[in-house]
Amino acid sequence: MEIVIDKESRFVEIWLTRCEKEDAMVRERLKPLCTAYQSQKYLVAVFCSGGKDLYPLTCDLLLCNRTP
Repeated sequence: MEIVIDKESRFVEIWLTRCEKEDAMVRERLKPLCTAYQSQKYLVAVFCSGGKDLYPLTCDLLLCNRTP
């Protein structure tokens, strides 16, 4: 788990690996952490690693966006 805190913009990013996103204990630890930051007026975002290869999906998205 990686936590990035931007005090200036009051934003918290929490990054989970594939294993962490499926671990019930990790999910339970996130709840009080998110609540604590939200009570301090931070916006909290939790990002979970996906199961597919990012490169071809990104290429497809970029090609789709370039096509009129």
